[in-house]
Amino acid sequence: MKILLFHLWICCCLFFSSCDSIFSNIHNKPLPTSTAHVENTDIIIPAKLHTYRWGAETDYGDSAASDVDAQPIVVPPDSKILISFNRLPDKIGRIHQVLNEKDVIVLDNSKNEILVPHASGVHTYSYNAEWPEGNVAYVIKVEVK
Repeated sequence: MKILLFHLWICCCLFFSSCDSIFSNIHNKPLPTSTAHVENTDIIIPAKLHTYRWGAETDYGDSAASDVDAQPIVVPPDSKILISFNRLPDKIGRIHQVLNEKDVIVLDNSKNEILVPHASGVHTYSYNAEWPEGNVAYVIKVEVK
């Protein structure tokens, strides 16, 4: 009887460990990446991962979006920036122009694009997107010259 129970215990352990590995592969897809580019140019703006909730993992970032260590990419005044992802999200959330740690301007994101102001200087933008596995927030910085 002890041998039968031992074999049953081994089979249960193997079964549950294989289930865990199957389900972890489904839910542990890598975080999607995002880039942006200036319309009608070759200017690419890499997006920095800021925060995410992905499966069982969560990272809220170490700083405000305005403090994210992203190199500003030089863009012309009044440019149109188009946002893209390596995996199509279910939904793209709000796009913000980040003024400082506490103040943002909510932009119209009906077309998933950002209209850069005419004013020169460094401008920071944050946006988020949702997938079945969770959501991710990104930051881009541009310098209008």
